[in-house]
Amino acid sequence: MPPGLPELQAFAARYTAAWCSRNPEAVAVFFSPDGSLRINNDLPAIGRAAIARVAQSFMTSFPDLSVVMDDLLLEENYVEYRWTLTGTNSGPGGTGHRVRISGLEQWQIAADFLIASSQGHFDAAEYRRQLEHGLPSSSPSPAQSASIRFIDRAEVARRLTYERCIPIVRDAMIAFSKGETRQLLRSILPLSDERLFGVMPGALGVQGSFGAKLISIFQGNAARGLQSHQGLVVLFDPHSGAPLCAADAAAITAIRTAAASAVATAALARPDARRLAILGTGEQAGTHLHAIAKVRNLEAVAVWGRSPTRAQAFVERNQANLRISAAASVEEAVGSADIVCTVTAASEPILKGAWLRPGTHVNVVGSGYAGPTEVDNDLVVRSRFIVDSREGILHQGSEFLRAKEAGLIGDGHIVAEIGQVLSGDIVGRRSADEITVYKSIGHIVQDLACAWALYSQPE
Repeated sequence: MPPGLPELQAFAARYTAAWCSRNPEAVAVFFSPDGSLRINNDLPAIGRAAIARVAQSFMTSFPDLSVVMDDLLLEENYVEYRWTLTGTNSGPGGTGHRVRISGLEQWQIAADFLIASSQGHFDAAEYRRQLEHGLPSSSPSPAQSASIRFIDRAEVARRLTYERCIPIVRDAMIAFSKGETRQLLRSILPLSDERLFGVMPGALGVQGSFGAKLISIFQGNAARGLQSHQGLVVLFDPHSGAPLCAADAAAITAIRTAAASAVATAALARPDARRLAILGTGEQAGTHLHAIAKVRNLEAVAVWGRSPTRAQAFVERNQANLRISAAASVEEAVGSADIVCTVTAASEPILKGAWLRPGTHVNVVGSGYAGPTEVDNDLVVRSRFIVDSREGILHQGSEFLRAKEAGLIGDGHIVAEIGQVLSGDIVGRRSADEITVYKSIGHIVQDLACAWALYSQPE
């Protein structure tokens, strides 16, 4: 008869002790001779010898490795073993940093009362961050969880610098495309013309912090000197489920959206790209200017806006350290550009593919839901089209959907998610003459990663 919970708990306790034994074979014997161990989306280790090598890798990397069993759950079709690993990465080639990461394994138990297969999950992005930087000195505690911290706009602006945000977003992109994070498609509630309310839920891995972004989008606010995007990013404790933190969503969105475009530009623009065109004069125009300047040595910047007065004011605000000028038309702005960022609220295309030089990279950012469209079908069709979220663009990527509805492209026109390019799974730019497009609508994983860094890491 199958083992009951008491037998499984004793089995799991011995398995936990084996991981702390410094003997990799002691871990492998808990598996059937042809059993398998898979961690996140890595290829599975099959057979005891391969499983012992996985255990040896952890034991070598963390000579003081300690594993604690947090819980054991008997589900209908599998056993869920939850654990926390602690250790110092002081093995050969290690960083010397202390790591504490929680995760789980889902076991299929064989007839011989050994593990036939184990699927492991943990927050790989947080694991990599701890390897590089160590444990946050302000790691959340039960006492901290008892009160909800508020991180206002000023703190976000002060602490979420582009130097800090760009690698956070890059890691989040990779984790998202590897399936290590979770999210639902955003829900958009139309309130009236130019007034929307959005909800974006997600989680930083099975055992990572989870939460949502609640945001209003009022396009008419710009004319009144107010932000168009306002709201909160709310974080919850991954262990207790308690709310931890509410952070200013507008400030996070402004910085991380530009940081995401900078990551894409670093990966997709030609290495010698030096001339930037920005279409739009709002907050995202400013953040994109500063973020792109972190990944390319800009020699000239052209900005275009529907209002020449606002375009000139943008130039005057930003001309101290850059050679920047206002263009009279979109065609003039992009005519000599190597990199183009579209950050407008345009409802119909403002940028034509025919105006771009070979080898241009374009970040298409302004439209975050199906409807408003910034670039024409020709640009979509001609480009190597890379996105932040395949599922998101298939459902809500306006420019892509417009070209698809015209019968010009199919779903296969999406070459890759940017996370797949960053991880080396799919090639981004293939030649110096190729036009590349990065279409983003934003995903909650990036917001949560930024908010978690602000909450958990010291200033």
